[in-house]
Amino acid sequence: MGSSKVNCKREKLLSCVFLTDVLCPRRKSEREKVMDECFSCPHYLRFMKEMDEADEAMMDEIDFIREYGYEMYDTFYKKRKGGV
Repeated sequence: MGSSKVNCKREKLLSCVFLTDVLCPRRKSEREKVMDECFSCPHYLRFMKEMDEADEAMMDEIDFIREYGYEMYDTFYKKRKGGV
C-alpha cells in the first residue's frame, strides 16, 4: 500500500521548466512556469551554464565569419561538424 503511493507520486512529477530530462518535485501543474525556487536550483545553474556555452560557440562562429567570410566558414565548420 505504501509503495503504490510512492509510484503514484512519481508519476505526477512534471519536467523542469529549463531541462526536459529532469523531473521537478516542486511543480504542481503544467501551468506553473518559473518559480522563485527555480533560481536556486542546481538544474537552473546547469541550464545557464549550457546556455552560456552555446552563446560563446555562436559568437565564435560570428567572429570567424566576420574575419574570414562565409566561404571559409562553410568549408571549415561543415567539416568540423561532420557535414559535407
